[in-house]
Amino acid sequence: MSKTLLVTAFPNGGSNTTAGATEYYWLVGHINKSSTEAQRDILFRTAGTLSGLYVRVQTNATSASSTVRTRKNASNGSQTITIGSAATGEFEDTTNTDSVSAGDKLCVQTITGTGGAINFRSQSTIFDATTDTCTICANTGPVSTTAASTTYYYPISGYNGDLTTVSA
Repeated sequence: MSKTLLVTAFPNGGSNTTAGATEYYWLVGHINKSSTEAQRDILFRTAGTLSGLYVRVQTNATSASSTVRTRKNASNGSQTITIGSAATGEFEDTTNTDSVSAGDKLCVQTITGTGGAINFRSQSTIFDATTDTCTICANTGPVSTTAASTTYYYPISGYNGDLTTVSA
């Protein structure tokens, strides 16, 4: 068994939720929301367990509690975090886990309270593969390769930037 930390992050100011909305995020890669769950599902090819759902809230203008939870195959997962109105800081579910089978699709769901948005700086969870060693990498973000005869470089994991030169 091996543990892999799955992290979503946004380096330039975080990602804002929409007040009173249900939105979905990838489990790994760029912290980028969608109102459509299927657009943020990640297909797991290895069985294991997810644990330690974590979020870092940079700002919170809500006037009601918000919920962050895992989603598995379009149903609520076991891990849940409740963020109180206007609460900021680090929040983690240290009790619950989600069993993952090969072929399951998973993501993170937020249900933002009314009155304002929450700004997430990062989200994470831990994947513990049942057998062998497993590393999960995601390359997310916009891709536009429309220029003819141009070589583009993308990171193995992280946010796409359509770079035409290799950066350190």
